[in-house]
Amino acid sequence: MRLGLPEFLPGIGKVVYLDADTLCLEDVGALFDTDLGDAPIAASLDPPMVNLVAYERQRGRGPSPRSATRYLKHELGLGDAMTRYFNSGVLVLDLDRLRTDTLMERAKEVLSRMGSRLRLDDQCVLNALYAATYHQLPARWNAMLCLEPLRNYAATGVQLMARVAEAWHDPAVLHFCQNTKPWVRNWRETTFAPVWRAYALAAPLPWRLKRRLILAGPLTALLYLSPSVHRRAARLRAQLREPIGSSQALALGYR
Repeated sequence: MRLGLPEFLPGIGKVVYLDADTLCLEDVGALFDTDLGDAPIAASLDPPMVNLVAYERQRGRGPSPRSATRYLKHELGLGDAMTRYFNSGVLVLDLDRLRTDTLMERAKEVLSRMGSRLRLDDQCVLNALYAATYHQLPARWNAMLCLEPLRNYAATGVQLMARVAEAWHDPAVLHFCQNTKPWVRNWRETTFAPVWRAYALAAPLPWRLKRRLILAGPLTALLYLSPSVHRRAARLRAQLREPIGSSQALALGYR
C-alpha cells in the first residue's frame, strides 16, 4: 500500500502516512507542513536497525553472511547510507515527486532483484531507493517503543541513544511496533502503554468493543483500572466534548 500511494491517490500532491500501530499526541498538521526540500520522502531514523549495525561493527560481526551490516550495505545496496536506514511507520510523502520518480516501477525492480531476501518488505524497498536522499524527521515524530535493552547498545551508538531519549521525553507520535502493542496478547509493557489505554477508554467507540480490549487477558482489566489511566481518560473525554474549529478537526480525527 505504501509503495502504491502515488497511484492510489491521483491528484493528491502530499500526504502523511501513519502505521495502524501509532498514536498521535500532537497535531499532525505540523508534520504535514514539513519542508521536504528536494527530498520526496521525510522519515525518522530506525533506531533498532541502526543500532544493530553499530553493535555488529563493534564486535567485528559486520562481514558475517547473515549480518544486518552485510544485508544493508551490499544486498540492499545502501553502501554508507546504511546508517541512515529509516522506519516507514511515519512518513511524509511528496506524491507528485514520487510519480515523477516512477516509484512503482523502480520498486518492482528492487522486489524482483531481492525476492525472498527482503527482510522488512516495503520498508526495505523504500530504503533501497531513498535512504541516501530522504529528509530526516526529528525522532519525536516516530517514537519507536520496540527498542533493544540499553546493555545491547554499541559504544558508537551513544548519539543514537540520545535521539531515543529525546523522542521518549517529548513524543509527538508513539509507535507501538513489534511486541509493544498493549491491545494484543503477550505484549511487552512499556512506559507509554497506559497512555494508549487512556485513549482507548476515552475514544468515542461502543463499549462492547472496549470491553473486548479490557477483558483480553487475565491481567489486562487490572491495568485499565489504574487511577492514572482513568485521570488521563477523563481529561481526553473533556477535550473531545469541547467545540472545535475546522482547523482542529483533522488532528482530532487522527486521535
